[in-house]
Amino acid sequence: MQAVINSIPEALATAILTAVFTGLLLFYFQKRTENSFAKSLFEYQTKYEISLPNRLKTLESLHNKFIDFVDKFLDVANYQNKDITDVYPKLEAFELHLRYSRRYLLEEEGKDLDDIYSNGQHLWILLIFLKGNDTYSPQNVKMINAVIQTSKLNLTQLDSEDPNKKRFKDDLTREINGQTHRLEELYKSAANIR
Repeated sequence: MQAVINSIPEALATAILTAVFTGLLLFYFQKRTENSFAKSLFEYQTKYEISLPNRLKTLESLHNKFIDFVDKFLDVANYQNKDITDVYPKLEAFELHLRYSRRYLLEEEGKDLDDIYSNGQHLWILLIFLKGNDTYSPQNVKMINAVIQTSKLNLTQLDSEDPNKKRFKDDLTREINGQTHRLEELYKSAANIR
């Protein structure tokens, strides 16, 4: 019995030391986790505060460059005497700015902007046909319909027998304005995060 009584203080001391050690170990890991989380949160907030203004500035400048393209596009589409060669350099300026400022954009925004650029290229090709001398010849109507079919544009294909010239021009105008609206929505969604 004496051995049991002598071992109680030893067992009690071992239990207390184990509890203290376990408590200190848990406290250490808890503080380490809190510090790591606080550091990550600070880094995220700092990065977010720095990147959001750059992202908004990039989207705004891309919007302005696309508006320049749209203005030239509509000028040429609506007036016979406008020079079509002024249109594509505006779209190229948009694409160049997109390429060099992509690092400020979210991946999804970059994909949407690539899609807008691609649609702008298709619309420019269709504008060339619209302004051509023999736009509605059967061969050109076939090529116009091929461009419409391969693009992501919501355009009605032309009837090779009786192409509706006004509807074609109206469709181009509606579609180019739709691309502008998509770009405006991208900017608004990024600006609403603030």
